[in-house]
Amino acid sequence: MPRNVSKADKTVRCIALLIALARAKRGIQLRPFFERRGWCWRSAYRDLDTLRRAGVPIETHERGWFRVAEGWIPAGAIDLKRDELAALLAARRLAPALRELEALWRKLSGPNQLALELDGWLDTRAPSIDYDLHRLALDAVKQAILERRVLQLHYRKATGEETHRLVEPAFVRWEPSVETLYVVAWCRTRHAIRTFAIHRIVIAEPIMETFAIRRDAFDEMNKAFRSWGRPDVEHVALWFSPRVAHEVRERRWHATATISNTADGGARLEMDIAAPEELERLLLGYGPDVAVEAPASLATRIRELHAACAGVSRLDLGRAPARMPPLRRRVDTL
Repeated sequence: MPRNVSKADKTVRCIALLIALARAKRGIQLRPFFERRGWCWRSAYRDLDTLRRAGVPIETHERGWFRVAEGWIPAGAIDLKRDELAALLAARRLAPALRELEALWRKLSGPNQLALELDGWLDTRAPSIDYDLHRLALDAVKQAILERRVLQLHYRKATGEETHRLVEPAFVRWEPSVETLYVVAWCRTRHAIRTFAIHRIVIAEPIMETFAIRRDAFDEMNKAFRSWGRPDVEHVALWFSPRVAHEVRERRWHATATISNTADGGARLEMDIAAPEELERLLLGYGPDVAVEAPASLATRIRELHAACAGVSRLDLGRAPARMPPLRRRVDTL
């Protein structure tokens, strides 16, 4: 090769070298790489220096092997639009427990970060749970899932009761309605699918035993309303008053949900879900604007909880007429 190499030839070499360095997980050896292409391998170090001065973090990890530093993303490697970066900002604020989102944001935001932060288009309050306090548990769960290892849990329920479990974790789910991370796992103690709140895990330790995913069992999660999977489903029928009917029609409730209009301007929601008791908090929040038509067990439970809120004793509740006035009539008179 002549000494006076054109700028075009050097550009071709540098681009080819950069592509090879970025693609090779282990890295490349310079002399074989250049000689296979008929280039003078003595130019390799000058080309490396050119790439380094351009901002490419090239490192030597073994004698004679070169690679791009792990995690580096060249500035022009992706067509990142402003609205796409803004969507990442939204995800970062709405799911602050996911540390990986923070790392991805730092890599991709670059000089746009300050401008986006000042836009003020999205206002979110501080998360209800500080997951930095539960990072050890979250990292242990993540490791167990990626390596398919059985997880030993010391778990504290919402009631304060503590239990020890061996579980086979499948995935972690973020539930926006309660701003909480859950790990869905096959519990060897209960011989069933169970959902564990990450922030209630006292200790999580992956053990050496591995497992195969119970795919049939985890299909039960598709039957759950949100987080409580069970083998069987129950038919749920709810009546909503005209005051909240529009809101009900706007929302996505469940894959099996159907919504129909009622003669009084309300909405009737029907769906087949596992563990209808998971609906309790949601239904209590609607107050007199919802009536449970089915199942009877859920209707009774909601009635008892409303009575307790009103200070009505179980004895007084038992003396109530066997047939209560329809809720929709009482709503219409408000």
